[in-house]
Amino acid sequence: MNEREFADAGLADYFEGEGVCLVEWPERAGNLLPVPDLEFTLSYSGAEREIHARAHSASGKQCLARCRAP
Repeated sequence: MNEREFADAGLADYFEGEGVCLVEWPERAGNLLPVPDLEFTLSYSGAEREIHARAHSASGKQCLARCRAP
């Protein structure tokens, strides 16, 4: 999918209001996506997988703070 296909499909409507939107390969939408609250990166570490989370907003930071293990 490219920017034009993203716009033509009306996918921007999903980012209005409350809720959670997960986007795989957000770079394909170009500059049409809003800044994410959270960004997750998956990687391999030997035979294991790791997930890294990064907050880009105040609500993203609050979410990470609530989700961290004690």
